[in-house]
Amino acid sequence: MSSTTQTFRRGCSEFNGLSRRAALQAGGLFGLTLPTMLQQQSLGADGGLTGTAKSCIILYCWGGQSHIDTWDLKPKAPASIRGPFTPISTNVPGIQVGEHIPKLAGMTDKLAIVRSMFHTDAAHGRGMYWNMTGHKPNRPGNLPPKRSDWPGLPAMISHFRESQPGVPRSIRLPYPMVDNGTLQA
Repeated sequence: MSSTTQTFRRGCSEFNGLSRRAALQAGGLFGLTLPTMLQQQSLGADGGLTGTAKSCIILYCWGGQSHIDTWDLKPKAPASIRGPFTPISTNVPGIQVGEHIPKLAGMTDKLAIVRSMFHTDAAHGRGMYWNMTGHKPNRPGNLPPKRSDWPGLPAMISHFRESQPGVPRSIRLPYPMVDNGTLQA
């Protein structure tokens, strides 16, 4: 079987049979186009940029601080738009974050801040599903997951990444409350 049609055999049964071509197509939903990937590979091969990250931590603040209070303060916006908090400098010139995350401000050179994600759904669960899978939910409300749902980014990482001894591929921390303070039943 060629490397372009090799089928992955790890992970849950829903992923078995996913070809590398399908994985590349799925990568497009995260902004990874084939020309971009090839350009990045050539930069690495030519001694340009090379990746050294061994881990990826996604901070998806479900009901947490707003982006305009942490990562995208908009200090030059009118008072009616910007938040009440003060931006602070980071260890990367030109990037500021909220005053409540000073330790992260000192590690900004190790972060990839994504300020372009959004959704137009008023339901938090549906919006999170849309952001984490790239697919707009096809059912109303914040319903429990179904086996027919699209996999989220952590599931994709768990499927495609080789496991390391003693290190889980993906972790999702539990939370006792959702939907702006409504306790789970």
